[in-house]
Amino acid sequence: MKRRVRLLIVVGLLLILGALPVWADGSYPAATFNSPFVIQNMSTTDPASVVVEFYDVPTGDLISAATQSFSLEPGRAEPVRPWQISGLPNNAMYSVVISSDQTLAAVANYQDTPGGDTRAMSAVGFPSGGESAYCPNITKEYYGWNTPFYIQNTGDSSTNVTIKFYKFSDGTEVGAAQKVIPLDPGRSYEYDPVDEATLPGGAQYSVVATADPGGTVVGTVAEFVTAGQVEMAYNCFNGGGTSAYLPNITKSYFGWDTPFIVQNTGGVDATLTIKYYDFTTGALVYTVDPAPTIGPRMSYTGRPWQISDSDLPANKQYSVVVESSGPDIVAVVNEQNPLSGSAQAMSYNGFNSGASSAYLPNLTKSYYGWDTPFIIQNVGGADADVVVKFYDFTTGTEYTAAQQNISSLGSGRSAPIRPWQIAALDTHKQYSAVVEATGSTIAVVVNEQWLYDTSIDQAMAYEGIPK
Repeated sequence: MKRRVRLLIVVGLLLILGALPVWADGSYPAATFNSPFVIQNMSTTDPASVVVEFYDVPTGDLISAATQSFSLEPGRAEPVRPWQISGLPNNAMYSVVISSDQTLAAVANYQDTPGGDTRAMSAVGFPSGGESAYCPNITKEYYGWNTPFYIQNTGDSSTNVTIKFYKFSDGTEVGAAQKVIPLDPGRSYEYDPVDEATLPGGAQYSVVATADPGGTVVGTVAEFVTAGQVEMAYNCFNGGGTSAYLPNITKSYFGWDTPFIVQNTGGVDATLTIKYYDFTTGALVYTVDPAPTIGPRMSYTGRPWQISDSDLPANKQYSVVVESSGPDIVAVVNEQNPLSGSAQAMSYNGFNSGASSAYLPNLTKSYYGWDTPFIIQNVGGADADVVVKFYDFTTGTEYTAAQQNISSLGSGRSAPIRPWQIAALDTHKQYSAVVEATGSTIAVVVNEQWLYDTSIDQAMAYEGIPK
């Protein structure tokens, strides 16, 4: 049986030429984007037959000449570099459908390269869609931030998608900005808030995109500082839970601060309990008081740096658990470094639940200047014993000497793994990894950082993918 992973891929969008005029005077700074993506076979025993199909975003047409087919050994990861595909036209945007007879994980890196790498963002592929896509943080000219977003039809038939905006300030819907978009299977639609006169500027919004009954959609959000060189990306959520787990939250940690945005996806008010745990000891450090309450579909922003140092010490890392009084919630984290001379930022999705394993398709150890620390959080109620296995990116061979073991990781606690500190991993190489837990469940976030020059935004983040 074929299994599908959905990706929205910016293959070679040359915005300074106005290849897609709707973007030419929108959110995007003049830039040329390319987006390599990595596919990992999640089977431990069977090879995967993989087919990669590209669809033109404006028309929805399948670019059949660009279809890629290959086999992947168990656990092995394979990069796809769209600019190397002769049948794929340049200066265009594509959505991608990856199909296989095995379960796959995939992550895309979106990189802007005018005269050298300057900006980057990352997002994982979707294994399926849902009737609604919840996007916690959409902005229009909000302190320079704009967030074009993309909705893709993941179903097998055409559907209409209704897009609604809700104010951060009071949760009321901006009815004039609502859109109903017809989407054919596999096709994506771009909504750039800057180009929408009906949406008031200088504000933040939460968004819900809903397909007609029987239809399914997914969404991806690009976060830009229009006048600067900073970008992030996150995926919209197809559903939530009464808890949200955030593995890596910082307060002025080497210049890094991490605002996080929590969206109520339910139909009644949600009162939030927000707990900060020490990154090293796992001890509960602070519970936000008073507990914030947010209305239906409304979003709340947590800003750790606004909490008194006497309650939440600065220059530290934390793991965070957000609990709802009843309605489901989702959360997204923006990791930002406003330190003088740095311009790095990246974003990741919070987790509503954990899994016994997580797959990391793309890890590096000083590979062309890239290093990828990752953070493992125990999101279950008991201690977890964790094993991390690394695999050669080219051959799929396991680096058994590099295996990492974490014993008795406490509930809610996070632990970092830094590949550059693992002597048994060869330098200047790429790897895939599998993180396995017994006794409890885990969530993992990967930070991809280019350390040659932190004054440019070569920083991305993605979530470990549960099987």
